[in-house]
Amino acid sequence: MNKTVTINLAGFSFTIEEQAYEELKTYLDTIRSFLSDEEDVDEIMLDIERRVAELMQDRLTENREVLDQTDVEHVMDILGDPSYFKGDNSDAETEESGSKSRKGRTRKIYRNPDNQIIGGVCGGLGAYFNVDPIIFRLIFVLSLIIWGVGILPYIILWAVIPEAKTTAEKLEMEGEDVNIENIKNRFKKESENVKKSFQNFKNGKGSKAGSQISDGLHQILEFIAALFKMIWNVAKKFLGIGAIIAGSLLSVAGIMILFGAVFNFPFVTVNEMGAFTSHEFATLFFDTTSEFNFIVFTGLLFLFTLVAALLISGFSALGFRPKNRTFIGISIPVILIISLCIFVSFTASAVFQFKNKAKFTEKIILDQVPSDTLIIGAREDGYFSPHFVHHQDHILDLLTIEDDVFVSGRVFVDVAPARDSLWMVEVKKYAHGKTTKEAREKAEGIQYNWNQNGQHLWFDPIFTWDKNLKYRAQEVWITIHVPKDKIIFLSEGTDRVIYDIDNVQNMYDGRMVSKYWKMSSKGLTLSE
Repeated sequence: MNKTVTINLAGFSFTIEEQAYEELKTYLDTIRSFLSDEEDVDEIMLDIERRVAELMQDRLTENREVLDQTDVEHVMDILGDPSYFKGDNSDAETEESGSKSRKGRTRKIYRNPDNQIIGGVCGGLGAYFNVDPIIFRLIFVLSLIIWGVGILPYIILWAVIPEAKTTAEKLEMEGEDVNIENIKNRFKKESENVKKSFQNFKNGKGSKAGSQISDGLHQILEFIAALFKMIWNVAKKFLGIGAIIAGSLLSVAGIMILFGAVFNFPFVTVNEMGAFTSHEFATLFFDTTSEFNFIVFTGLLFLFTLVAALLISGFSALGFRPKNRTFIGISIPVILIISLCIFVSFTASAVFQFKNKAKFTEKIILDQVPSDTLIIGAREDGYFSPHFVHHQDHILDLLTIEDDVFVSGRVFVDVAPARDSLWMVEVKKYAHGKTTKEAREKAEGIQYNWNQNGQHLWFDPIFTWDKNLKYRAQEVWITIHVPKDKIIFLSEGTDRVIYDIDNVQNMYDGRMVSKYWKMSSKGLTLSE
């Protein structure tokens, strides 16, 4: 039965036989005495102790928790005799043993902190494969530029590959044996590099001397960054000029809208007959002009605040930075958000007036037609005919106000087969409203005129409604129901009102005028 002791080695706790402990302590003390002349003796010893602790952990198992003499001898065999590197030929022996170890020892992959630009991944891969790290850096950069996938693999490798923090890990990364000789030489090499870098810095050669920042790849990256910076600076100037031009144009538009609203100038051009003034335009949608003026005010507030933001941004991009930038940076977004919210709220309220659609229908059986032919005509239009383009015009192009009534040219006449032997005219009046009931009331308020005189049927191209009912997309759709084998004649001028009449010949509305059409079993057919 042997006596055991518990020791702490490089932060690890071990239970070891007392005789083995004495031999290990003597071994480490001998190493320290041989390294007493080194400046970094404490750091070297710490790495040696870490290596010893690593080797000892490998010797322990679930059934073996105490280290003995054989374990210490195993550690000493791997690390070597410290007296080897005390003599004059230590460098030659070290070089020879290092050459052999590099040939026979398997490398371990680590991130190399001594040869890194970002995370040391490429430096570690270069050490593992014994090639220049710039090869891997170029691979990652090119894959990012060409395929856009260089970042993700790099981040994954950065996360899974450990960093070589200790001297032992750095030796393993380069495929060298982790022994006393190599640990000492590694420290001497790093110490010389530090001294050289400091001397270069002291001589004015720059703090970057000896670092990887000045390597070829980093110069390429710096060039790319400088190129993008130059492009951005030029683009920023053009964007600034564009912002100033846009702000100036918007300010002119805002001033025109402001003068139109204040002085009741023509606000919306509808056709060659004229335009709606701001007050007339307000009566289309709003109960009072004050509601319309409030929407205009909030809209202009948003517009002029946006103009200010564009002008300030534009001049700032050109180098003319305003004072009180903090106040401007806070106040402009606040005003924009508040004015936009109010404008959208009131505008949405106006749009909500068109939520529901309803119709009011009238069906009238025609008086006895003296012949088999009904001649259809359209009365002369004193409002929109000279400006009409087959119902493709904008809605406001067929809308005007006269003597406190709205006048609209949205009249559509269609032809369909009758269900019996009777001629019938069906008039559908459409309107929108906040509710279906309100929409129907507005549809009933539409005044439309048509009449029959023998075999002649006349339709007005316009209809009217009271100004108090407001504009709610009112329309009039008329269907002439023609009995089978009866004939209609579309007089000249009816192209003003007819719309999308189905016929066997599939003829356009404009070409159907001044022709006879017979209602057959197949539909409306051109009569020879």
